[in-house]
Amino acid sequence: MPVIFKEKNFDRTLILIKYFLVIILVLLIALIIVNYNLKNKNNIYQSKLEQLKKEADKYFYLNKEKSKNKNQQNITPKKYILLKTLAAKTENVIFNSVYFKNNKIILNAESENQKNIFRFIEHLKTNNNLTNINLVKIRQNNKYFFQLEANTSR
Repeated sequence: MPVIFKEKNFDRTLILIKYFLVIILVLLIALIIVNYNLKNKNNIYQSKLEQLKKEADKYFYLNKEKSKNKNQQNITPKKYILLKTLAAKTENVIFNSVYFKNNKIILNAESENQKNIFRFIEHLKTNNNLTNINLVKIRQNNKYFFQLEANTSR
């Protein structure tokens, strides 16, 4: 009789050890899954951080260039006002684009009549701020499209 009692206790301890090992195994698997998910999130956040750093560098560069070119931004509205006043003197001239670069103005415009283009060039030649005015291109489709180049005295 005592032998049977010992076997029952031994079986109970083995069953408890098995349950304990199963619980430890389940906890270990859960820990591995959590660790894997945290590594993935860490990689995602790391890539987002790199993108944000690149974007911050880009905006820092743009802000630096903006403060650097502050003096040039103050000069260009004067040139635009100059061209607007000249355009007001000429009739039927429509500006398509105006480029300012290194004291040089490139103007793309269109007109219904060729005489309006030559009147506009004469107004530019009478202006003291513009020199060396050249008619670079002229073409006719339904209207006359032309391109002018001029140097500014500033």
